[in-house]
Order: sequence, then C-alpha cells, then structure tokens
Amino acid sequence: MSNTSAVTTNALTITVISANGQSAGYSLKEGASLIVGQGANCGLKLIGESISQMHCILRFQDGQLHVQDWCSESGTYVDGVRIEDEVSVVLGSKLTIGNCEIYTKAGNHDTSVTEQQPTDVVQQPQSLAIDENDPKITRELEDSFDVDSLPAKGPAVEETPNQKPGRRSVSELDEIVPGLSPLETRAEVEDEVATDNTTLSEPFTNWRRSSNTVPLQTSLPVDLDGGFAQETVELLQQELEYLQAELVERNNRIAEFQQLVEGQESPEEMVGQAETEALVQRLEGLVDELDRSDQRLRTFEELLLAEQQVSQAERDERTQLEGWLSEIENRISERESEGQAEREVLTRRIHELNQQLAAREQQLCEAANVSSAEKVHETALGKLRDENESLNKQLVSLQQEYRQLEAQFKAEQNTTDAEKQKAMIESALREERMTLAQERASLSRERAEMARKLAEGQEMPKPSVGGSAADERFNAFRQTLKELHKEEGRDAVVRKVTLGSRIADLWKRLDGPTDTD
Repeated sequence: MSNTSAVTTNALTITVISANGQSAGYSLKEGASLIVGQGANCGLKLIGESISQMHCILRFQDGQLHVQDWCSESGTYVDGVRIEDEVSVVLGSKLTIGNCEIYTKAGNHDTSVTEQQPTDVVQQPQSLAIDENDPKITRELEDSFDVDSLPAKGPAVEETPNQKPGRRSVSELDEIVPGLSPLETRAEVEDEVATDNTTLSEPFTNWRRSSNTVPLQTSLPVDLDGGFAQETVELLQQELEYLQAELVERNNRIAEFQQLVEGQESPEEMVGQAETEALVQRLEGLVDELDRSDQRLRTFEELLLAEQQVSQAERDERTQLEGWLSEIENRISERESEGQAEREVLTRRIHELNQQLAAREQQLCEAANVSSAEKVHETALGKLRDENESLNKQLVSLQQEYRQLEAQFKAEQNTTDAEKQKAMIESALREERMTLAQERASLSRERAEMARKLAEGQEMPKPSVGGSAADERFNAFRQTLKELHKEEGRDAVVRKVTLGSRIADLWKRLDGPTDTD
C-alpha cells in the first residue's frame, strides 16, 4: 500500500494525521511551497468542515519551515497557538488545521519516507520538480504565460470593498493579457471558451519556472526563489481562472446586443422596463416627500425650541418673583414684631405711671384727713406738684417718642409699599412681554400650519391609507407639542393664583384688616 522515496538533507518530511487516525507522509524540498486546504487546486488536500478552500501555505527555505495562514475561518495553530502572519516553525512542532494534525521533521540522505496513498481525508500532493533546462517545457511555458512581460515587483492592486479578490473587469484583463481580443460573434466566443478550457485543463505538473520567475502559488509545491513578486503571479493565476466567467459574460452581452439590433425585445421586457420607470418615478416622489417632511420637522423643532426658551424665561421670572415675595414677607414680619415690642413697652410704662399717680393721690387724701400743721401740708403738696410735673414731662417725652416711632413705622410702611408697587409694575410688564411673546409664537405657528396646509393641498400627493413612517413621526411630534402647551397653560394658571394670593396677603398685612374681613 505504501511507496518509499529517498529524502536528502535539504528536504522536509511531513506527516499528516487525520481525525480518524489515518496518516500520510510527504516530502517538501528546499525552496518549495505547499498550499494546504480542501480546494481542488491545493497541493495538500484535507477534508473537514472547519478547513477552508485555501487554508494555509507551507514553505521550506534555508532549513526552516515557514507557515502562513490565508485568512481561514477556523485558523491555523502551531503548538496550540493561533497564527495570523507568516511565522517560522521549529522542526518537530505540531500544526493543527481543522481536525487534522501535521508533524514535521528533517530528512537525511539515507532516510526513506513512506508516502501513503490518498485517503478520504488527505490527498497526495503533486511535485512540480521538472527539468528547467528542457527546451520543450520552456517553450510551452513561454507560449502559455508571457512571464517576461510581467513587472519585476507585484503591482499594488486596489480593490473596492464590493469587488472580490482577484476579479477584474474585461478592460483590465485586456491590459494584463494582451493576447485577448474582443469577440465579435457567438462562434468566436464558443471557440475561445473551448480553447481556454483545453489550455486550463492541461496538467501543470510539466511546468517548472525559469531562473527569472517567481513560483506561482498553485495547489502544488513550487520554488519561491525567483525574481518576480509572489503577488503578481497570484494575480495572474486568479485572472486566468476568472477568464472563463468573463468570456461567458461577454457572450451573454453579445447575444443581448444582437437581440437589440434585430429588434427582438420581448413584450415582457418592455413591460418590465415601464414598471421600472414607474417605480423610479415613485421613488423620486417619495424622496421629495421625505425631504419636505424633514423640512417641516426642522421648522417645528425650531418652534419647540423657541417655546422651551419662553417657558424657561417664565420659570426664571417666577423664581425671581417668589424670591422677592419671600424677602418682602420676611421684612414685614420683622417690622411687625418690632412695632409690637415697642407698643408693649409703651403700654407697660403708661401702666406704671398710672399706678404711681394713683399712689400719690392716695397720699394726698391721707394727708388732708390727718390733722397736721399747715406747713407740713404745703410741703407735701409742693413735693407732689414737683413730682407731678416731672411725671408730666416724662409722659410728654414718651408721647413724643411714641409719635416719632409711629411716624418712622409709617414711613417704613410707605417705603415698602412703594417698592412693592414698583415690583408689581415690573412683574406686570414682564407678564405683558411674555404674553406678547406667546402671541407672536402662536402667530408663527399658525402661519407655519397654514403654509403646511397649503403645501399639502397643492404639492403633496394624497397620503396612503396606512400612512408612512414620516407621517407617524410628524403626528407624534404634533401630539407632543399639544401636550406641552396644555401643561404650560395649567402651570401658568396655578402660578398666577399662587402669586396673587401671596400679594393680597401682603397688602392685608400692610393696610390692616378691612370691614369685610
């Protein structure tokens, strides 16, 4: 079942162990590379669900094994560590690719490597080691690929995000492969496709690169010591594989052009074109309607911002008025407490004086009743007069002081009333300004609503029964505005009642109770 082949010191032995325990051995020469995957063009073909079409590439150069992952989904692991870029692997390491394991070791002159026959998991790679001095092979290579016309370095390939790697347009293929000429008829296309299929189906095992080329990254191990860049050769191979699809596409386009020239368009195609134009017009109308809806939304957002600013100004003014009212209430309370204390002191002093006067009168009565000398009576009477005069003077001074305090209190009350009147006037002016701003905003909203209705009646098409997403957003926005206006109206009524009641209480406290209280 097995064959043996001698491996020199410049060779590497590769052992592949599948998930079911089957193994296969291969040899990789110095300077050669090997593509691993389950694609048809892979040199080492592995079978498994987690193995990509082109999974990774193995390259043996300068006595070291280089491994590079080709953006596979499951990844390539070296001794359990996933690799992203090209890395050098120590001989004897374990490579894990999907459910398969690969072991490597260096070969000797006398070492024989057992090469297993292909199994259902691993397929035997094919070698490209062909005599490079064979003139027949060199001539066939030159006829198949114009390698000398390629640049020394790989060109920078720019790909768009929607373009698949390695795919180019027909014009770019014509620039890279100048031998391709536009096909004029269906017969020429079929002949060209048949010729390309024959050329591409020839085995690549008879090809070996010249000393001035780079090995193509095919599914077989090749030499990578050439002068051309590897990217250029990859691009050429991918474009050659894509050539058949481009030829078929060109054939289809030629057939369509012939139908157009012969006037053989089917009624179904004409109907489809008319429907397409109608859909395009409908789409343009919807886009215009969406633009107008966006414009209306921006207008209402501006109006909402203005309303929010007015509401914020009202809240600030309310806060300021409440602060002023609180300060006025505190001052009035202080003045009332001071006046009450002064009145209590004066009342207590008058009561004491009345008691002293009553005591003196009683003494006079007692002195008149007691039989005593006239001198004593006159002396006592003089003392009483002097004391009465002093008391009268004190009473007059106290009355004057009371009048001064009362005048001062009234002056303070008058000053507070003037300030209060000034504050109320300023508050009324602010309320008038806010009312005027609200009326202006309401007028602006009415104008915008009228313009919107006119635009809907003249320009906008009739809305559908179900309504669009833009209409739903617009209705939700309008409902939100209405709710905000209602809440602001209720808050304004509550604020006015609260401030008015507080101001009325202050007036009552300043003027005193009325007949109706």
